Amino acid sequence: VPVEEQTKHRYLLSLDGDTADWMRLPLILASKSVLIRQDSTKVEWFDYALKPNIHYYPVRSDLSDLIQAIAYLEDHQ
Repeated sequence: VPVEEQTKHRYLLSLDGDTADWMRLPLILASKSVLIRQDSTKVEWFDYALKPNIHYYPVRSDLSDLIQAIAYLEDHQ
């Protein structure tokens, strides 16, 4: 899906995968979408500058709190 289509959504997820998210993550941060980021042991070069609950909303690595996170964000626009 093109980035222009992705950023039409209120919430965008950053999840672990086989490749790095270093190109997509800055685009999300520059959009009007809220970044929901999975806790991860993987480290990107820009991680030192990102603060939870300021630059992104954190969720557990197993995503067990994803539904609660979205409900919280919906209630605290």
